[in-house]
Amino acid sequence: MTDIDWSKAPEGATHWEPENHLVNAGWMKVDGNGDWFFWSSCRKTWTEHMIAPGAARMSRMIARATAEEERNAAIVEIGRLFHEGGPAAIYFAGYRKQEAV
Repeated sequence: MTDIDWSKAPEGATHWEPENHLVNAGWMKVDGNGDWFFWSSCRKTWTEHMIAPGAARMSRMIARATAEEERNAAIVEIGRLFHEGGPAAIYFAGYRKQEAV
């Protein structure tokens, strides 16, 4: 699977839809009411999607990880780095202590 660079996602994006024979790749979002929108890269705005995606389309979409999922993945990665190379491996991978503000 291709890694999604969520730092390039527009504000509010909840899903990435890979390109297939029916649609171009693009950002999607679902709001609290269950309404779906797609990102118009031409207009730089969210455009309401007329209908909710069906099960087949949803199975192709990649949901944005929650903060808890991202934190857990980082913990696993740090553990792997420590096991393979000790504290220096963690440091050289870019992990740093952050002070609470």
